[in-house]
Amino acid sequence: MNNELKVTCNELEDAKRRIGELGNYNKRAAESEAKIALLSQEIERLNGALEKRNIEVNNLKNRLHEIDGMNQTIGSLQEKITRLVNENVGMDE
Repeated sequence: MNNELKVTCNELEDAKRRIGELGNYNKRAAESEAKIALLSQEIERLNGALEKRNIEVNNLKNRLHEIDGMNQTIGSLQEKITRLVNENVGMDE
């Protein structure tokens, strides 16, 4: 009987220890969930910032394309002016 009591007491102590460990796991799980929530919010914020930057990059690419078009037009106009000037110089002679 005394032996059974010791075995039961040992099992009870083991069960208490395991319950304590489970409490620690639950606490860590709750802390992890809170961290995950914060990280999720940060990811959303960063995705929003990234989306804004992508829009800015696309706008700058469009402006660059427009400027390239203007440069081509300016180059074409310079060529025409040069030809006209050369033609007029040839007529004056």
